[in-house]
Amino acid sequence: MGQIFGQLPDILKYGFPGLSAIVLVLTFFLLSKQNTREEPNKSMLQAIYIFMGLSLILSIIYFIDARLSSNKRPPVEQKVSITGTIKNDKTGLPMENAEIYLMPATGNDLVTTTDDQGNFVFKSVPEKLWWMFVVRDINSETKSSGRGMINPAKIKDTILVYGAKIDYQMQPIK
Repeated sequence: MGQIFGQLPDILKYGFPGLSAIVLVLTFFLLSKQNTREEPNKSMLQAIYIFMGLSLILSIIYFIDARLSSNKRPPVEQKVSITGTIKNDKTGLPMENAEIYLMPATGNDLVTTTDDQGNFVFKSVPEKLWWMFVVRDINSETKSSGRGMINPAKIKDTILVYGAKIDYQMQPIK
């Protein structure tokens, strides 16, 4: 019995199954002690049996739940396609050959280039918050027109950044 109490911290590291094992062992010792008496206390025996049955039922429920939980698949990350058009915010003309960068808080950034109409497409992008940067060449100089936040809660939106108006929409990929 002393060995069990010495190992309690190690056994309790297993959580509920460890606690159930301790309860089962203790009820076994109580039951053994009562059975060695000449005249066992019947109400004590009944309480021990009820306690042992309850701990067995709780253990079975835990193991069934753990088994069912292990069969669940992790959530699949939703992918979206982001399409849009970039126009000069003063003239309203499409910005061709502008590089658009999507930058997440963590991970790799994505880049694409606009066509002659200012259109762009990002295919199969994880649905999360992204910073969108627009970089364009003007007279052989690289200029950044700023950044804006793409919010996955908005399917269609406009971002106004310095020098550019970005109309975009997100479509789920199935």
